Amino acid sequence: MAETCYSHGVKIILVPSRNKNGKWVCRFTIPGFHGTGIGGYSDHPPGEHETEGAAKTAAFEHAKRLLDSSR
Repeated sequence: MAETCYSHGVKIILVPSRNKNGKWVCRFTIPGFHGTGIGGYSDHPPGEHETEGAAKTAAFEHAKRLLDSSR
């Protein structure tokens, strides 16, 4: 299930899932992020995680670093 978070007022949508190995991964989307020139950005951090929470934390931190580097 998707979860919406915010960093510096910017929406970040987290979508966790289990991969075929039973590990957790989490894709994130930043709607309207123009750092890419395409009006939105979607990615996932590298790695697999034992828990859903760890995967969501990794994705949120990755998205925050992306936003911070665009400022």
